[in-house]
Amino acid sequence: MDLSGVAFMDSSALHALRNRTRAEHAVLELRDVPGQGMRLLGLAGARGLFAVRPAA
Repeated sequence: MDLSGVAFMDSSALHALRNRTRAEHAVLELRDVPGQGMRLLGLAGARGLFAVRPAA
C-alpha cells in the first residue's frame, strides 16, 4: 500500500491497517511511509506487523 500521499496518520489508521492484514492473512507491505507514520509504527511497536519499503 503506497502511503506517499498520507498527510496524517493516527491510531485509527494503524488499527485499520492491522485489521486489513488480519483479514488477508498476509503481511501488508507499506511503501513510502511518511515520517509521522513511521514514528507511530515505532511508538506502537507495530513495525514488525508490516513490511515497510521505500518508494518504488
